[in-house]
Amino acid sequence: MKFRYRIVQELIVVVGTGGVPLVVAYWFGGAELLGKLFSAFMPDRVYVFYLVLLLIPFAVISWLDRSLWKRTDTQRAVWAFARSTLGELSSGIFGLWRAISGALLGMPFLWFLIEPETWQFEKSLELFAIGLLAFAECCVFSWANFYVHTNWATPSPRRALFDTSSTPLISGNKKAL
Repeated sequence: MKFRYRIVQELIVVVGTGGVPLVVAYWFGGAELLGKLFSAFMPDRVYVFYLVLLLIPFAVISWLDRSLWKRTDTQRAVWAFARSTLGELSSGIFGLWRAISGALLGMPFLWFLIEPETWQFEKSLELFAIGLLAFAECCVFSWANFYVHTNWATPSPRRALFDTSSTPLISGNKKAL
């Protein structure tokens, strides 16, 4: 998928996970529910730090799964399970970042539409700039996720240094060289 399509797709997902819930919250609960939902989108730093740290073992396991040659189906299954499980764990940061980005991008517009008398350009610009930064991070996460799942999903084509599974040269098979 081309990167510009990925950006458009990511923008749709970000608005759907973070921006639309703000509109729905205002529609059904007014400014009070909107404020509560916006506060709920912003997690504690420790939780965000933990989710970011989960990306490191996922990247290491994915790289090792791609780089190391596994002789048996059991070894391949164990590595695939570890990569898949860590991928699911680390996907939490991706969903959280999408929701935060959508909320930060949507809040200045809602603020302007709902309470134009209290709307401040500087504060709205600050929220929007932070939202754009979070959106850029979402695009990077999306690209990295796509790259890992398409390029690292298949095992390495390299063979082991002392591979005994190929046909021995003694039988006259010159293709074994």
